[in-house]
Amino acid sequence: PAAPPATSSLEDLVKQLVANSTQYQQRTDASIQNLTTQMGQMANAIGQLQAQGSGNLPAQSVPNPNVNPN
Repeated sequence: PAAPPATSSLEDLVKQLVANSTQYQQRTDASIQNLTTQMGQMANAIGQLQAQGSGNLPAQSVPNPNVNPN
């Protein structure tokens, strides 16, 4: 009579392990999808900034008024 509860308990542990592993995998998949989306958004934002020319230095430099030209 003692053996069936141990088997049942072992089965329950295995079921719980499988359930936990499945939940972990689903959370990991969701996190990867979120990161992929964010990377795409960042790439789009960088592309827009580059298209606007914000990454370029101005053509005319501004002299520093605190520097003595001599």
